[in-house]
Amino acid sequence: MSADNSRGGGYFARLEDGNFTHRLIQQFSNVKDLEVFINAHRIVLDETFSSGTPPEFRLRYRFGAETPLNGRQIDPREFYGKVNNEYLGLLARQEADLEIRASLARGYNVTDDNNPFTKMI
Repeated sequence: MSADNSRGGGYFARLEDGNFTHRLIQQFSNVKDLEVFINAHRIVLDETFSSGTPPEFRLRYRFGAETPLNGRQIDPREFYGKVNNEYLGLLARQEADLEIRASLARGYNVTDDNNPFTKMI
């Protein structure tokens, strides 16, 4: 893996009405810090299993971009713009569904490392 790429995985269990639901999650991310903006790709696959119901599979792809509203990079105490486009495919009970999501946001970079807990000490 390069510095631009990351992989992750996880397991989630939920107890509801006396039954456990299990979810396995796999993720791949690619983030490129370009000269004037940052773009990111994320692919997530998850599988949900519980007794008495058929498994459910979801596949997500998200593209996002961030750009400073002042200057050439996102500095501390500066606003930035962000746009995301996400596709969510779902396969359950032999039926498929597709959701397409989009968002536009304005953010604020509080600190250089974006970790507010380091400033509390």
